[in-house]
Amino acid sequence: MGGALRVVGIGSPHGDDQAGWRVIDVLEGAGLPSHVGLERCPVPATHLLGLMAGVPRVLLVDAVAGDRPPGTLATWQGHHIRQAGAGVSCHGLDLATVLALGESLGLLPGELTLLGIGVEPAACGAHRETLSPAVAAGVAEAARHIAAWCALPPGPGACLIPPGPGGRGAVAAEESQLEEETGA
Repeated sequence: MGGALRVVGIGSPHGDDQAGWRVIDVLEGAGLPSHVGLERCPVPATHLLGLMAGVPRVLLVDAVAGDRPPGTLATWQGHHIRQAGAGVSCHGLDLATVLALGESLGLLPGELTLLGIGVEPAACGAHRETLSPAVAAGVAEAARHIAAWCALPPGPGACLIPPGPGGRGAVAAEESQLEEETGA
């Protein structure tokens, strides 16, 4: 569970709520640097704070119901995560409440980011074993962006950025820097 950066996929085995777990599945085969730890979190209310303990940088990946089309990506950092995760949860206690508790107990990491994959609320708890096609595409895109981000050194310019106005996530700043460093 070690590492200076932990990527935590939040989810369940149901419908599009699997998105966070499926991103972790993809990343497990991506050859990430050794400082990156990967975890699955089935119940944020009882597991999430423990998974973040002692880690300076944490990236949460979760299905997020909202006004974005299914499969689109969005990021939030710090206290803005509470706005994204407030009131909508497939996990019982919502993410905003868990993070507020963690903050009051002094248990949050120094850098906390949420990468949300858009879902329809009804598809979040659907009792099916597969992701919808749009969310499956979002999972692949999220994993690609996370792998590029994990390859960068921490610091300014090395964080996930919100998607561009046209749709799916644009992590162009990190990818451009990675291309310059690797000559790709």
